[in-house]
Amino acid sequence: MNTIKKNREEIDKIDKKIVKYLDKRMQYAYEIGKLKGKNKSEIIVNEREKEIYQSLENIQTQFLTETEKRHLLEEIIKIGRSHGELGKKEYEQNK
Repeated sequence: MNTIKKNREEIDKIDKKIVKYLDKRMQYAYEIGKLKGKNKSEIIVNEREKEIYQSLENIQTQFLTETEKRHLLEEIIKIGRSHGELGKKEYEQNK
């Protein structure tokens, strides 16, 4: 039986997975930031961001529009940049 409660429980499970994956993504962004500090590279790489958007454009979704997907990615990338900056700063302070 498909109830509101059952659907909400499934949403809660998915939300927990999303948060865990996003946290893992931010860990990688942080580590990349440290490497960019070591290599004296810029955090923002426009070509890389274009690659991310292009690679996810081809993912077919039933409910998410292209605009919604792009908006979500923009926010995720923005947060990732801040973690990359933190990693870069940590490298520069500890070198």
